[in-house]
Amino acid sequence: MKKITMDIKASVNEAYEFLQIINDFDNPLQIFREALQDSYDSLADTIICKVDIQKSVGREYLIIEVIDNGQGLERDKVKHFFDLANSTKIGDDFVRHGAMVGYKGHGDKIYFNSERVVIASKCMENEDSWAVICEKPLTQLAENKELRYSKFLDVGDIDIIFPDICINSGFYLRIVKPLSFESQNTWYKLKHLSIRDYIKWFTIFGSIKPLIEPNESYKTKKLYLRGLDFDEFQFEYNNDLNPEHGLKFINLENERYEVLDFGHYFPQDCFDIKQLNLKASIEGKDPLHYYSRRVSSIKNPIYCPNAVKFNLIIHLEGTETKRKYNLCLKSPKRRGNKLNYYTDETRYGIWACKDGIPIERVDDWLPGKGSYSYMHAFIDCDSFQLTANRGSIRNTDTEIIDAIKLKIKEILEEPEVSMELNHREKEQDKAKIQKKIRDDQKNLQRRFKRSKSRKKIVLPDGTVFFVPLKLSDGGYSESETMILLIQLLFKFPGLFTFDILDYNTHEGIDFVVLHNSVPKYIELKGSLKGSINHSYQVVTKFICYDISDEISNGSKISDIEENIAVFKVREKDAFRSNIEIFNGLPFTGYKIEPESVTLESMEVIALEGIITEVLGGEIITNGDEIIQGIISFGTG
Repeated sequence: MKKITMDIKASVNEAYEFLQIINDFDNPLQIFREALQDSYDSLADTIICKVDIQKSVGREYLIIEVIDNGQGLERDKVKHFFDLANSTKIGDDFVRHGAMVGYKGHGDKIYFNSERVVIASKCMENEDSWAVICEKPLTQLAENKELRYSKFLDVGDIDIIFPDICINSGFYLRIVKPLSFESQNTWYKLKHLSIRDYIKWFTIFGSIKPLIEPNESYKTKKLYLRGLDFDEFQFEYNNDLNPEHGLKFINLENERYEVLDFGHYFPQDCFDIKQLNLKASIEGKDPLHYYSRRVSSIKNPIYCPNAVKFNLIIHLEGTETKRKYNLCLKSPKRRGNKLNYYTDETRYGIWACKDGIPIERVDDWLPGKGSYSYMHAFIDCDSFQLTANRGSIRNTDTEIIDAIKLKIKEILEEPEVSMELNHREKEQDKAKIQKKIRDDQKNLQRRFKRSKSRKKIVLPDGTVFFVPLKLSDGGYSESETMILLIQLLFKFPGLFTFDILDYNTHEGIDFVVLHNSVPKYIELKGSLKGSINHSYQVVTKFICYDISDEISNGSKISDIEENIAVFKVREKDAFRSNIEIFNGLPFTGYKIEPESVTLESMEVIALEGIITEVLGGEIITNGDEIIQGIISFGTG
């Protein structure tokens, strides 16, 4: 075959691609992720990050500034800052240099979703300082189909003053009117609490590297943070004595800042049951809520057969342990904008990381189903390939993903690891048993105490039954009404003229009886109310403890077919019983008479009236003098 040459060069619609990348970020707080990565790559050990509100012509607007004391940016590399995918941190083979974190040449483009971007730098080598401005980046790209920025300017001409931390070198980033926060309704995301949470979870300053690779240089890195409503935040936590919050405030450049240390926070181990019980006794909560344990039997790094290596960190934490250090976890005591808070389920689990930075949650990699919110866990692998906006690892080869999943499964099945993972569950099971015992004891005492003052039914021969309990809706308990009915039938066999052929308690309580040789239901209710969940066609009687106050003589009652019936009270009706001494006694009877002539009337048996009017019993409010909580089932 004739050799085919590649003669035509493909092109890129630069303006369109710029716009696509600028708008490809799913969280505007990623501004801080990108800025802190650049500072880290420039070997800065001190970073200032602040958000201010300024006014112009009576309108408020935002300014975000990130300043570091890194190596600075040389003039000949400014082009790379503004260029797309033209990073100085990769070689000709497109492989990043060393441990550089931000190397795609995409991340900085999130800055351009704003009205103005200002950068300034001073370099130690030649003591050179300069500034560059890019005005209205989106407008330029939309109208001119290109992005331009200014020539080098003197930093003094544009109101930039490098702080004392940049005595030798440094970099200054100013973003004016970031459009992702254009509406004041979105400014809550820039509140100090929200920014610090994002930084400690999803930026290089929340890296898990210090736990994997202890390094003295990590200890020297400091971030001075000042978000919106900083004064309110400081007022709330200034006298905070909880060491797990790790809050430190400092004056810097005539302003107040919070100092954040480098690295993700993990609480100290606390899984000894005695310690847990002590903490629980102080605050009156479940001991396992204070559980904290790093699975120490996992040895890092971990190697897969395909030469891929990764680190696995699993921390097991109870609810209160997490709330001790995570100020954004929802809690009844937490004030402020609820949008800045989240639940365990939406934040905790197992996260895939690159360069020690959490990227996305991968709970589905773990065997089994259910929530892993008790896990504070991370899989860190440099072989993960990130999407352009660094929001996902889905660009990673599936063979790498599958190899890591398989290896994790093997590790979790190792006896030592399994023992540590199951320790919490075993302690939780023990705690549940102990709690159940304590609850049973409390409930027993509560019920015993209640039994002394509970309403009782006293029959003429001294037999005592309990009146069914009243529920929150005002009606009586259906199940306890059934117990009372059973007690009455046991004491007085033949009290009623029907024979129960079958019963069902699956959905409500009903009995099957024969009525004129046709099977029908007797529906049991705690209190008879104004609607019936059976059809009148299949019901012959209702048994209840009492008649609800919501119905009276002449009230309309409907069934599930919306058939209407009239409730009627029959004074001095004759009681029908198979027991001769009760048969024919006068009592208050009740009927439900449907308006339709095709439906038969239904009797309502109210046990309260039967007991007092037929059996001669009494309802006693305090039965202490009668009997000490003992129920007699005798026939007398």
